Amino acid sequence: MRSDASATTGSRELPRDWFYAPIWQPSIAPERETSQRRHLVFSDGSALAAAIVAALGPRTQVVLPGATCGPKANGAFTVRPGERADIQRVFEALGTGARAWIPEAVVYLWSCVSTVRDAPPMVVAFTSLVHLVEQLGRSDSDVDLTVVTQGARSVTGHEALCLESALAIGPCMAAPHEYAQISCRQVDIEACPRSASQQRQLVHGICSELRHAESALVVAYRRGARFVLDYHPVPIDEPDHTLLREGGVYLVIGGTDGVGAELARLLARRPGVRLAVVGRQRLPRECCDAISDGVDADLARRARVLKELRAAVAEVRYYRA
Repeated sequence: MRSDASATTGSRELPRDWFYAPIWQPSIAPERETSQRRHLVFSDGSALAAAIVAALGPRTQVVLPGATCGPKANGAFTVRPGERADIQRVFEALGTGARAWIPEAVVYLWSCVSTVRDAPPMVVAFTSLVHLVEQLGRSDSDVDLTVVTQGARSVTGHEALCLESALAIGPCMAAPHEYAQISCRQVDIEACPRSASQQRQLVHGICSELRHAESALVVAYRRGARFVLDYHPVPIDEPDHTLLREGGVYLVIGGTDGVGAELARLLARRPGVRLAVVGRQRLPRECCDAISDGVDADLARRARVLKELRAAVAEVRYYRA
């Protein structure tokens, strides 16, 4: 799947180019791919979920929330929301025996929290989803994870929002960064459809996302229209005056590494600035002046930052916290 934050690529050294605003672009649904994948659907038991399961076809396995963990007579599984071990048992049951069934795609509908009964929204929208991501991360197989939320995104500015459903956004964004084998997308919908025609339209759109590998990472459906999340650069004009004064002393905590080092470098460009840099390591002056090959790599990197700052600024003092 492609990244929608396409505007974030490239070198943007000036602070005025660091800011972006989310925008929702109208888009058409992707065409369905002909290949049928094995789908594992965490169903919330709603009519919409049942229609999605039926549309995905026979290569679909269903997991429902319940008071116990185990298989049902109709072939579905029930798991207790929030119980990590239950999700593990489901994958163990599917992956054992002569007819092992390994899902190629997972659909998580529990984040539509208004339709999941007898479980706190935090558990179904966040905790159980995190447990599922951890379980998928234990496998070496590539898998597509689609999380369906309800009112988690403000698209038109007029829809009713559900803060509990928005809890699923964090795991959606983090999963592909934590586990390279997981591709994750979020599909946000409004209130469940009230008519049969609205339901068919929504099921068609969701299934189109599920069956297309190149679908966008964040999609929203509003009154039958499809929107894709993107980011637009918002340049911030430089102020007419600066809060930095010539000859001022500026304290930078953690100024020898990461963001702190970048801020210290930025301050060092100002004329007459004096820096007081605070760090955790002991960095003797002689270590910064003459970095030898025998110095620890992390220590040497921090010492080089101090040496660079001292070359740019008349006065730099280092303090160990």
